[in-house]
Amino acid sequence: MFIGTFIGFINMRQLFILGIKEEYIYAGIVLLCLVVCYFFVQPLVIWLVKARADAALSYLLSSLMILVLLLYVRPDLNTMAPESLLKIVLQCMGAFGGVVLVRNVYRRRVSKQKRSI
Repeated sequence: MFIGTFIGFINMRQLFILGIKEEYIYAGIVLLCLVVCYFFVQPLVIWLVKARADAALSYLLSSLMILVLLLYVRPDLNTMAPESLLKIVLQCMGAFGGVVLVRNVYRRRVSKQKRSI
């Protein structure tokens, strides 16, 4: 939606004359979004590494891999609407994140109690 709105502001006919295809514009916008996201995510990752939050990083990476897999496999799934599949995946990721959080809190409490004894 955002990309389509952004492309609407660009006069594509003039770009075609210059030899620039619409795919190049999309690639440039995606690349720009990746760079912006990288600079927003990098401090969070550095903080998680310093905090030794390997479980959180593992959860984030596995969630990203599942979302990429969903986008890759989605055209082959004709039996389910893409919105409902995305809803199910996001709910499962949230539930799994809650389980990982509870497990890590429990492990830290147990280790603190063992150290105090």
